[in-house]
Amino acid sequence: MSVRAEFLKDYLCAAGSGLVLFTYQSRQAIEESFNDLKWGKEELTEKTDQFYWSGRLLAEREGSMFGQAVHVLHAARTDTDYSEDIPVYGFPTDRTTRSTSWTVEPSGRELTRAIGEIWKHEWINPATRSSRVRGDKTESNLEFIIDNEGNRETSRTLTRPSRWLWFHPNVINDLLGKSTGVIGWHTEDTGSVGGAWNRAVHFGVNSIGLVNVYAKDIATVSEVDKRVWVRHNVPPEGGVSKELVMSQMQVNPASTEAPEDIFFRAVEQIQLIVEARVGGDFFRQHSSQVTISRQIHRFQAVTLEGFFLLCKEITRYAIERIDVDLLKRLKKEDDKIGSLKRLERILTALGNDGRQMTGVLAGVYDLRIADAHLPSDSRIADSMELVGVDYSEMKMLSGKQLIRNVASALAHIAYAFAIGDWAKVK
Repeated sequence: MSVRAEFLKDYLCAAGSGLVLFTYQSRQAIEESFNDLKWGKEELTEKTDQFYWSGRLLAEREGSMFGQAVHVLHAARTDTDYSEDIPVYGFPTDRTTRSTSWTVEPSGRELTRAIGEIWKHEWINPATRSSRVRGDKTESNLEFIIDNEGNRETSRTLTRPSRWLWFHPNVINDLLGKSTGVIGWHTEDTGSVGGAWNRAVHFGVNSIGLVNVYAKDIATVSEVDKRVWVRHNVPPEGGVSKELVMSQMQVNPASTEAPEDIFFRAVEQIQLIVEARVGGDFFRQHSSQVTISRQIHRFQAVTLEGFFLLCKEITRYAIERIDVDLLKRLKKEDDKIGSLKRLERILTALGNDGRQMTGVLAGVYDLRIADAHLPSDSRIADSMELVGVDYSEMKMLSGKQLIRNVASALAHIAYAFAIGDWAKVK
C-alpha cells in the first residue's frame, strides 16, 4: 500500500496516533569477486537506534549451493508392487529398503556470495493539524486575485468585505473529477458544487461563462478544496453572475431553471408517458447511467474537444438507451434503420414534423464520434447547425446552449407522446 506522507500524517493526527514501521530487507549477489567491498571474511554489523545491518561474504563454487564437498545419501524401497490396484506399504525396514551414498566434490569456478540484511524500525509522527480528515482550520497562505490590477489576498482578509472571486469553469470539472464530487442546480445560472456535499459552495455563472463564488465562501472551505479553486482563479471579467447577486444580496432568487435539470426531467417524463400510454420502458436501464449523468453539464464543453465529449455523453445517456425493440413493436419498419429514424417516423405518424423534432438529437449523435475521430469540416458544420450551436461565437457558453436545445427537443417529444393518438402508429 502506498500512501502520501501528507495524507498519512493528517489521518494520524485525527486518530490521535503515531505509526511505527518495522521492515526487513535482504539482498544477495554472486560474482567472481567483490573488490570494492572491504568486508573481509568476518561478518560486519552496524547498529543504531533506527536499524541493525549485517553484511558478509561467503566463498562458494559454481554449481554448488555450499561451496564445498557435499555428501549425498540415496535411500529407496525394494518392496514396490506395480500390479497392486490399491497398494499399501508399511513402515520401511532394513529388509524393504536399500541405500547408497557418495560425495560430490565442487568442480565449478570459485565464486563469492555477498549478503546484506537490514532490520529497521521507524516512527512516523502525526501532523500538527488534520485539515482533511478532521477538518481542522489552518492558516492558508494561498492567494486569490481580487481585482483587475492583479492584487491578491489570502483567506485572512477575504472574509471582510462583500466581494466575489472569478474562476475558469474548468474548476468545476476538477471538483467533479473527485469520486465524491457533487453539483446541484438552484436556478438557470446558480448552483452548489464541491468535493462533497458537506464541502459544497454556492456558485454562479456570469455572462461570459466564468464562475463566481462569494469570497468568504472560498476563504472558509477546506485547504484541500481551496487548492483546487486557486488553480483556476482568474482576474475579474464579465461582471458578477446576475442570478448569484439576486440570491445573495437581494435575497430574491431568480425563478429560472438550469437546462441540465430540464434535460434530466424530460428524460424521466418520456419514460413515464410511454409506460402509461403504450407500456414498456422507452429508455433501457443501464448500470452506467448514473456515472454517465455526472458528465452531462455545461462545464464539460469549455473546449471544443469537451463539447464533442458532451455530445458523446448525451448520446450514451439519452439516445443509445432508447429501446429499439419497443420502437419496432410500436411501428413496423425496415430492420436496417436506427433508433432515431424509427423515432422520427413514429412522431410523424402521431401528426408531428418528426424530422424537425429529432434534428437536434441527430446532430448530437453525429458529433459524438468527433471525440475520438476526425470527421470532415463540412460534416461538423452540418451537425453544429442541427444542434443549434455556433461554437466559435459561444465557446464557454456552448455547453449550456447544447443542453438547452437537447432538453427542449426531449420536452417536445414528451408532449407529442402525451397528446398523440397512438392508434395512428402502425
